[in-house]
Amino acid sequence: MPVSPPRMIGGNHRVIGQRYGDRHPRTVKRWIERGEFPAPDLVINNRPYWHAATLDAFDRRRAASTLSQPRARQPAAQQSKT
Repeated sequence: MPVSPPRMIGGNHRVIGQRYGDRHPRTVKRWIERGEFPAPDLVINNRPYWHAATLDAFDRRRAASTLSQPRARQPAAQQSKT
């Protein structure tokens, strides 16, 4: 049985921005520069492409780190004294 090539996502930063909450393409570039987002698996003609598995693994790590952090407590509502 022939093995299909991995599915690639990208071509521009706009596609990735849409995947992550309709973020601006420049925001995605900044995430990559700061190391907050995985570097592209492939770059062709200055166009970044990621394997779907790379982005899925990143999503799982991000979700796990979010769940492991304690939730911030909300301040209690002030009761008026009348």
